[in-house]
Amino acid sequence: MLHISHPYQHAASEIIEIHGARLRAWAADNPSDKFTDDEMRLFRSVALAYADPRRPSMRDLYGALCAMIDSDHRRSGSATQLPSASAFHRLVPSLPTEFVNQQRYGHRISPFEIIRSAEPILAAIEVA
Repeated sequence: MLHISHPYQHAASEIIEIHGARLRAWAADNPSDKFTDDEMRLFRSVALAYADPRRPSMRDLYGALCAMIDSDHRRSGSATQLPSASAFHRLVPSLPTEFVNQQRYGHRISPFEIIRSAEPILAAIEVA
């Protein structure tokens, strides 16, 4: 039985149904001559974790990627190449916006929603 721990998180089949075409295009738009297909699959897997409802930062994800590669190297001696932080930080924002917003926030975020949510904070901190 599938257990979804967060109300915004969707089953993989539902994600593919809704965002599959955009995610396939994202994967195709980020090829690499420098890395193997397996390495790129790993990098994309970690980048996709950015869309988690717990909202990990790109810095945290890059750190986790480095730790995974380092641990794998120590255990098996594998020589997986590590992307630069800047290369990884270009990969994550290239994810489809609609996918990221639905997974992280549960729905599409409009600029008006962002402004509306900031209004009470601004009202409380503004000096009359």
